[in-house]
Amino acid sequence: MNPTSTVDFSNHIVGMFKNALEQGTLRAYRIIWEAVRNFIFQNWAIILVVVFTLFSIAIGKFLIFGRWGMLGSLLYRVVYLVGLFVVTLVFGPDIFTSIWIKLALMIFGVVCFEMVGYFLRKFGVHTYR
Repeated sequence: MNPTSTVDFSNHIVGMFKNALEQGTLRAYRIIWEAVRNFIFQNWAIILVVVFTLFSIAIGKFLIFGRWGMLGSLLYRVVYLVGLFVVTLVFGPDIFTSIWIKLALMIFGVVCFEMVGYFLRKFGVHTYR
């Protein structure tokens, strides 16, 4: 056997393995996205009731005790998850297989955090005492 053919063969095997992993990951993302989307569309009323209940508790904690942490955390998570949902609706689950998605999600998380902080400061919820 020729050494170059062994190297080519090993490179070919690694390439096939990498391609299989990418295709499997893509199929997994599509399956998970379909399950999440179907769950949300079938149970949207229950989800809204849970979110409004949590917002009511958070606003009540803020009004009674002056603690805004739960409200800020809840707002951040809702903004972030709704943003991810919209991005996935627009671009599809294939976007999560991109190489740059981790960096984009990190930047998106910081943007959501700053937006919620701005909102809380604008309405006087988050004040420095």
